[in-house]
Amino acid sequence: DREDGHYYGGPRFGARVAAALGVALLEPHDGWLDALPDAFTGRSVSRVPLSEARRRTGPLFVKPPTDKSFPAAVHRDGA
Repeated sequence: DREDGHYYGGPRFGARVAAALGVALLEPHDGWLDALPDAFTGRSVSRVPLSEARRRTGPLFVKPPTDKSFPAAVHRDGA
C-alpha cells in the first residue's frame, strides 16, 4: 500500500524514480532552514544570492538550498 510508504534519500534518486512509481515527493520551500529561530539551528542561517555570497568576508559555510548541484563546504571568504 503506497499510503504507508516513506522515502529517505537524495533528491536526484528520488526525482528519477518518483514518476516511475507514480508518486510525488514532498519538499520544503527553499527558505525553510533560514526561517527557523537560531535556537533550533544553534547558529544564524541566511539565504543569499551567489553574487552577495561572493562579497562576504571571513569564513562561511556554503551549500545549495535544495539540490546537490555543488558540494557543501567551508570557504575562507566569498571569493
